[in-house]
Amino acid sequence: MKGSRSDTERFAKYQAVVDAILAKESFCKSEIYLSFKDDEKPFIGRIIRELVQDGYLSQNGAKSKPLYSWTEKKKNFMWCSWTRSIM
Repeated sequence: MKGSRSDTERFAKYQAVVDAILAKESFCKSEIYLSFKDDEKPFIGRIIRELVQDGYLSQNGAKSKPLYSWTEKKKNFMWCSWTRSIM
């Protein structure tokens, strides 16, 4: 991320991506990418990887086009705290 970005701007960027992911029970990355600029793809991928690593999302399907789904942990997902922990 750019050094000139304020914490508020960075947090808002995370929030926008997490909100887009939360709106779907399952999705492919390409579905999430549609709502964002092309240069944000790596950032979106990072957030999805973190959610998988933390057990909030499961990854299924072909490695070339995985399908992500929320796990049971979604009901306990506190996006604000989670976002601050990875920023």
